[in-house]
Amino acid sequence: MASGNSVQALNLLSRDPTSIAQTTVFKQPEGRSQQQQAVQQVGAGAGIFISEPLALKLAVQVGDKVRLCQDRQCQQPHLTQIAGVYFDYGNPKGEALAAQTLWQQLQLPAQPYSLALGGIEGGQQAIDNLGQQIGNALGLNPAQIYSQQKIRTQALKVFNKTFSITLVLNTLTLLVAAVGLFSAVLMLTQSRQAPLAILRSLGVPQKQLWLMLLCQLLLAVLLTCLLALPLGAILGYLLIHKVTLQAFGWTIMQHWDWLAYGRVVSLSLACCLLAVLLPLYWQSRRSMVSALQQEVL
Repeated sequence: MASGNSVQALNLLSRDPTSIAQTTVFKQPEGRSQQQQAVQQVGAGAGIFISEPLALKLAVQVGDKVRLCQDRQCQQPHLTQIAGVYFDYGNPKGEALAAQTLWQQLQLPAQPYSLALGGIEGGQQAIDNLGQQIGNALGLNPAQIYSQQKIRTQALKVFNKTFSITLVLNTLTLLVAAVGLFSAVLMLTQSRQAPLAILRSLGVPQKQLWLMLLCQLLLAVLLTCLLALPLGAILGYLLIHKVTLQAFGWTIMQHWDWLAYGRVVSLSLACCLLAVLLPLYWQSRRSMVSALQQEVL
């Protein structure tokens, strides 16, 4: 592949249109309709998909023109367009993906490297039986026949086990933050016991005092969440698209877990509510004289 004056050797792969459409995880373009148009463009032989490491190495993006060559001299280049960039974590050198139409235009070897079967009914047991029959008929090694669904399932199991400790650490961090918030609000409410007792002695209803204190502290917690959540999102974006990119040469797809945001806000409000109601309840059990004596002390 040639981009500008530089020639870069790469692995060029070709798959059928169905496989390309169903297994490619796009980084660019982002819209569903744009991704479908890109798949149609590649299927017609008018473009290629390149992996994210290759796009970063060549400093190219969707819409740029590149030249495909059969040798480093690039005497007979084939000009094509980059239709999309997909995530790839297994090949740090980068690779490109073309449809069979473009593969034939480049006059590359027609012998397939591998074959795929789809539309098998009967579940994993039927797939294993069919693989065994094909292996016996063609004399293939069992390692040469594999199920992508089975590999994906095993990979997800390993991934979940690997990052289970991360989930535990996240839970512990959230609990520590909840305890810290509870302690801070509790101390703040305790320090206001004497002024509240004075307001009670002046005739302010107890329910009105409770409502005033609750509104003040809940508003403070909500403002803190409004500041903390966007900052956390910005930090996550920088870690994914800047730090990880510089350290490993690739990024990951960023999903917004709105349920987690809701849990954090709900936990913060619950801690604040409990830290306010407990001192107010304790004060309601005490006599006004005792509360005023605390102000004098």
